[in-house]
Amino acid sequence: MISMRRRHISQRGQAVIETAVVFVVLVLLLSGVSAVGGLSDDQNTATTAVRSGGRFAAELGNGSSLNLGGSTDPWPVDSQVVSEVCRIMNGMPNLVTINDVIIYGPQTNSNGSYSASDLHDIYTFTSVPNCTVSLSPTPVKQYTLDLRPTRHPNEAQVGILVQYQYRSPTPFFQLNVTAGVYTVVAVSPSFS
Repeated sequence: MISMRRRHISQRGQAVIETAVVFVVLVLLLSGVSAVGGLSDDQNTATTAVRSGGRFAAELGNGSSLNLGGSTDPWPVDSQVVSEVCRIMNGMPNLVTINDVIIYGPQTNSNGSYSASDLHDIYTFTSVPNCTVSLSPTPVKQYTLDLRPTRHPNEAQVGILVQYQYRSPTPFFQLNVTAGVYTVVAVSPSFS
């Protein structure tokens, strides 16, 4: 009778240990799924942001509708694109920071992705929630408005790339990622 009692206690102890091991593995697995799911959700929001910024860039084109008096400075157009991208990305729950928004003329890569050799305007941020663009150092502005023709059938292509920092909210499975998404649009043509 005593040996059966010891065997039963021993089996119960083994069951508790197995349950604890399975529980830990399950918590780690769920934590990882949550971290990757959060990244996927934020990546989707970032894609929405660059597409919305792309719509602004397509509509504003080379700024001819803004009456800029012949200025080729891209900031009046780009500032609206950057503001739209930042406004949407501020809704991302796991956003650490927006590293930069790059507005570029896709020429190097056949798929339209950004290359450092493309003409580009780079805007970095001093404050993400307020979408304050850093003016020190001076933003790189190579893709000036005169390089964005709107005359049909030779409308310019404009690419928008956002690079941001993501941090997962899960305590057991920390995921820190620098991610980026881009879109390319053709500017709205003018037929005059």
